[in-house]
Amino acid sequence: MAAALFQKVLAGSAQQENWQIGSAGTWTTEGQQAAVEAIQVMAEKGCDIRAHRSRLVNEYLLNHHNLILTMALDQKQALHLEFPFYADQIFMLSEMTGVQVSVPDPSGGTLDQFRAAANQIERLILRGLPKIRELAA
Repeated sequence: MAAALFQKVLAGSAQQENWQIGSAGTWTTEGQQAAVEAIQVMAEKGCDIRAHRSRLVNEYLLNHHNLILTMALDQKQALHLEFPFYADQIFMLSEMTGVQVSVPDPSGGTLDQFRAAANQIERLILRGLPKIRELAA
């Protein structure tokens, strides 16, 4: 959801960046479709994620992205431990707004929990966009 929302925010921005935006999980199974609830919530926000497939974060992905944003503190900590060379590129999304708060993972939850997570992610992206631009440059 975060990657789709970020692409949407950038598409609506006056400042057009030529960024490569990706999504990868710290604890996932490769090739899984997005949850039905996520697909529905993203459709409500004008994003089509039906083609999304999960992938596990790896060194290749970290090496090809300037900035890695996690949704939760435990994800950030796990990536710092597994990939210490990239630690200075890895932050929580919320840190882009000056706070450190995890976005609850709605997996297995209700449609309302997916909506709440998507809304929180969208707010964090919008508020954190200046810092994201600064760190990704």
